Order: sequence, then C-alpha cells, then structure tokens
Amino acid sequence: MAKKQLPDEMMLKDALACQKELTNTYNVASNETAGNNGLRSDMLHILMEEHELQSAMFNAVQSKGWYQTEQAPMQKIQQTLQQFEQAKNQEQ
Repeated sequence: MAKKQLPDEMMLKDALACQKELTNTYNVASNETAGNNGLRSDMLHILMEEHELQSAMFNAVQSKGWYQTEQAPMQKIQQTLQQFEQAKNQEQ
C-alpha cells in the first residue's frame, strides 16, 4: 500500500510553527535559568541556533509564496516609532 505524504507546503508550514514554539520554549528556559550562568549561556546559545533555523524556514516558506506578510502602512510605522521614542525619553 502506498503511503500518502503531506505536500511540501504543509510540511514546511508545520515545521515553521514547531520552530516558533521551540524558540518560545528556549526563551522561557533561558529566563528561568538566570541564576546559573553556565546553563543560561548554553540555553542562550541553543536559542540563537533555533532562531536561525526558524529564520531559514520562514525564508523558505515565504520564497515559495506560501507565507504572505503585509507591509505595515507608513502611518502605523511612524506612530509606533513615536511611542517608542516617548517611552525611551521617559526613562532618561
């Protein structure tokens, strides 16, 4: 009996979703190991590797047209920038 295989698009999107979850998990683990510098350093190293994998998967899915992102309107970008600048100035 022939095995049915998921289409490439579904497999890559699933892998991307899993990778996003992994980066979230390693981020939490890095925060929770703050008192153990050796372990925290290892977790941060793994976290960076997972982010690189996630980025590669995102680029693969997007380059095939399977993950569309919308460009933010310039007004929204400017508004967010102003909010950031205001928060930054309040800290000083």
